[in-house]
Amino acid sequence: MIKNLTLTIQILNVITVINPFITIVIQLYYSDLYFQQRSAPEDFYKPEAKNDYSKLPGFIIFQYSQLTDQVMIKNKKIDKYLLKIISSDEFSESKRYQELMNYLVKAALEDIIPKEITIAHDVFGKSFDDDTKNDTQVRVYIHNLRKKLDSYYQREGKNDEIIFEIPKGHYKVSFYDRKNKKTAFVQKSFLIVNLIFMVLMLTTTMIILSGNRTRTSDKLLTESPLWRDFIGNEEPVLIVIGDYYLYRLENLFGEQSHLYIRDYKINSDNDLEEFVAKKQPDSVSVKMTNHTLLGKMAPWTVSELTRIMTLCRQEFDLKLSSALQWQDLDKYNIIFIGTFKSLGILNELVSDRNFSYTIQPNTLNYHDLVSDSTFAYISTSSTIDKAYEDDFSAVVKLPISEHTSALIFSSTRDIGCIATVKHLTNPKTLIQFEKEHQLMAPQNRYFESIFKIQGFERNVNSVDLLHFDSISIVK
Repeated sequence: MIKNLTLTIQILNVITVINPFITIVIQLYYSDLYFQQRSAPEDFYKPEAKNDYSKLPGFIIFQYSQLTDQVMIKNKKIDKYLLKIISSDEFSESKRYQELMNYLVKAALEDIIPKEITIAHDVFGKSFDDDTKNDTQVRVYIHNLRKKLDSYYQREGKNDEIIFEIPKGHYKVSFYDRKNKKTAFVQKSFLIVNLIFMVLMLTTTMIILSGNRTRTSDKLLTESPLWRDFIGNEEPVLIVIGDYYLYRLENLFGEQSHLYIRDYKINSDNDLEEFVAKKQPDSVSVKMTNHTLLGKMAPWTVSELTRIMTLCRQEFDLKLSSALQWQDLDKYNIIFIGTFKSLGILNELVSDRNFSYTIQPNTLNYHDLVSDSTFAYISTSSTIDKAYEDDFSAVVKLPISEHTSALIFSSTRDIGCIATVKHLTNPKTLIQFEKEHQLMAPQNRYFESIFKIQGFERNVNSVDLLHFDSISIVK
């Protein structure tokens, strides 16, 4: 972190030093284009002088940013070039455009901003009562007038000292001398170059810092005692998402109708067969289906885990727990995320652990070996809006075969999985968890832990570790 901060400061210092230097060099190089060469007045440095710093050449850089393209030019010069324009081949054959050009120039000299309705009245003889909003005559003429001016300055007026311009979206004529017009281009070019330079420098800084963060996160996770069996390992990772069992009711509303049902007490084909044997009504047909249901925790947790796998360039696949096969356990390192009801065949891996799950009421039971006591943790939600939640989650890391392992995030509700995945992928809380329970020690490589989570509408407020036990490996 300190290295990153130092690097940032160094790059910003370079920008701070180099950028003004480039600014001064470019501006001094082009200063003869838009400033009269001048030196400070003789009395400028006298103590009693009331100095006008704008007269000091060294302050060109500040005055430059305050310039505007438009300059004050004597009316006689403007009248001279107005006469030349309306007498040119481009305008001489169109009295209406001569009148319009003359009207707009006179308005600009009097610092009047003409409106469409006044132009329509004064030049085209329209009544103020006429509907000018839907009359495009003025807009069309102004559009064509701009084109005529462009054509004039490409031919007869290409050497004119004064340039007349009607900016798009406006009706007031602007006057420029050709020398300052060139200056405006130089200033814009300089500004663009300067901005590009700044963007490139800042982008380079962000890329360097991002790369450092990526390498830091990569190194942290690949060296993490918790994650190193899953990241940076030769074996691919299979992220298993717990999905809920559904069944189908047919002929409920007629012969062609069917309804998919999620029953929290039916979580497998065996559960469904028992239910049908006991309670199937004569008029309704109960059928198995390949459709399943995902809980709301899936997008949060999958997004976080796939981000980490991609960051660390770890090969991984995704699969639903209902589609998991026994041969997958020998081929992949498994990361499971889901509720206890959706463990599927992974139930066999945790059946001899110190925790168990009861569907009704929603209870996580844990047997503490040290005190030889059993704790029953019942997940609850507020009785009014179901928004406030208490959840309990088991995080278990255990071996599957000689070369594969499993990391299981399971809970009674969605919020438990969301909280524990975030808790153990956040660098700060991950390092704290690993140090507190000495996961670097070989005897603590595999473990089971129980967390209590409190939150509101699946937003986590607190994560507290209740139990931690190492899992001994029998060789």
